[in-house]
Amino acid sequence: MGDDNTSALGDRPTNGPPSVSSLEDLKGKLLSEAMDPYGCEFLHQKLRERKLEDIHIIFSEVKDHICVLMLSPLGSDFLQKLYEVLDKEQMAQLVSSATADVRLLVDVCLDSQGSESMQEFIGLMTPKQIFHMIWFFTYFMVPLVNHQFGSRVIGRCFNIFPAPADETEPIVNVIADNCLEIAKDKYGSCLLQVII
Repeated sequence: MGDDNTSALGDRPTNGPPSVSSLEDLKGKLLSEAMDPYGCEFLHQKLRERKLEDIHIIFSEVKDHICVLMLSPLGSDFLQKLYEVLDKEQMAQLVSSATADVRLLVDVCLDSQGSESMQEFIGLMTPKQIFHMIWFFTYFMVPLVNHQFGSRVIGRCFNIFPAPADETEPIVNVIADNCLEIAKDKYGSCLLQVII
């Protein structure tokens, strides 16, 4: 990428229109472009065209950075468009990518923007994928439940699988084991009321 005021799109200033028309010109730079206003719009255009080759190029370059994208308003907007063109296997790869770094996953859930992005992402997952995600959440359940934004992510899981459900059993077990600590917290106690 050039200096702080330039983007990969033709090394143009970030406040100017794109000067390229090919994804080939942006290889290796798509992550930063997805979080740039003009780059994001360029990628939206490519996704709207629904050309499998373009989708493959975009997906291959950003799939391992889903959590980073979720933390950015433009990145999150880009992801919404990307989800619309992905197949089941690609969505499964995104779930694996999101859970590859559990600490980063928790950071996403505790962030205002990240929490909203994660809730949307969970809403698009298959039940099996959500169950996979829930297992990762159990390792950090108390900090998630006792946080304004983290509790919303966990609450989203319960919106999809109302308790009692086999899919949410790992969450319920961790919450039950830590019920007193969770009940003393403002956000944790609210979530407990929803579960009960």
